[in-house]
Amino acid sequence: MASLIDVEAIRESVRQQTIPIRIWTPVGSFTVTYRLRFSSGPMLTFTSGAIVISGRIDVTHPTYPDGWVSFKQRVTLQLDASNRVSLEPLGDPDVNDSPIVPHARASQAVRSEMNKALAANRPAVRRVFADALKNLTDGLQLADAAAGVHYTSVEITPDGIITRGEIVGSGRIAPVIAIEEALKGQAFSAFNGWIPAGTSRSSSGRGSSTRVRPAVMREAMAAHVSVQSDRPQGEALGVNTLVHFADLDDPSSLTPIVRALGQVKPRYAAVSLIVVVPPGTLNHRRREIDAKLSGLERTTPLSLHVTEDDEAGWTKTFAPEVGPATFLIDARRRLVWTSSGAVALETLARALEAHVIPAPCPRLTPLRLSVTTGDRVPDALFTDDREAPTRSSPARPPTAAQLLTVMVGPLARGAAAPAGGVQRG
Repeated sequence: MASLIDVEAIRESVRQQTIPIRIWTPVGSFTVTYRLRFSSGPMLTFTSGAIVISGRIDVTHPTYPDGWVSFKQRVTLQLDASNRVSLEPLGDPDVNDSPIVPHARASQAVRSEMNKALAANRPAVRRVFADALKNLTDGLQLADAAAGVHYTSVEITPDGIITRGEIVGSGRIAPVIAIEEALKGQAFSAFNGWIPAGTSRSSSGRGSSTRVRPAVMREAMAAHVSVQSDRPQGEALGVNTLVHFADLDDPSSLTPIVRALGQVKPRYAAVSLIVVVPPGTLNHRRREIDAKLSGLERTTPLSLHVTEDDEAGWTKTFAPEVGPATFLIDARRRLVWTSSGAVALETLARALEAHVIPAPCPRLTPLRLSVTTGDRVPDALFTDDREAPTRSSPARPPTAAQLLTVMVGPLARGAAAPAGGVQRG
């Protein structure tokens, strides 16, 4: 910006100016024409919100006493309705002068010169900001012909000028999610699902209208991951969690739980529901499982997880009695309420009102690995059901076939240990 204001042109314009000053003597008065020239400046100083143009002008005459004028003019960059950036004055200049120079005349002369200088430099300033906007727009339109850019603000700071703006583009088409059974019910296919990301000139495919046996859910699963998304840090609050061991012979038993959670006050929005289904549930077809879980209303705004009690891990943690059971863990990771058997809507609603703690909503936290691609395999013992234990070492790292990584993530170790009194419903 300093290079856009032509200080040499300002200096030359002032040098060509004259100022008439009336001189008083014992015998009368007369007018003398003084010449002007910069003895220092003009200088540009960046401050918060303005650029200060300052300098000192000598008022000289070969015969009569000389004088001087010093000034400071604050200027700013204004963004107008046409998204143009202009150099504009901020008020009148601050002028000091010697006794020989009339203050009103000195102020008028400085104001006039500053206005001429700003008018002369205004087109160059506008052109710089317009060219920057055009270059950015041209680059974006290589990827999106409908892309556009506009300024939203221009800020002057002691370190320079900050421009802020917005980039707009063409609308995006929502992803198409289409998951279907394939391979005679032995797998699922997402062939007809896609995420728009470019231009497709042509496409082709084959299909069959033959009805196939729906796949069993367990056979379609390739891996298991933990449903726990947040790891509590120190004493930080976690998530209020309701764990329900479901009785799938009565799908309607889930309805009171969902409706009770729906009555929780808005400030208690951070409640996660985990529905534990009996072992073997995933050996059924998808539509059969959906029918057993029909009590879970899809429109309810919950953080919902459905998990099978694989290897009785959930049962060992909570030790429920025979039949359905419900456990409430507050955001401080304390087991605060339990209920055996079918739970009534009013009973669960009162328990939630009494024990749920205001806490942040559940967040998805990606798993972070201790090693990355290309790292040396750590020294560890790996076993599977086919080979003897294999120890990795820098001398003989294991092959891919010898490595078996198992990821497990229980809800919260020790969550079933009561911390204080536990209410039973």
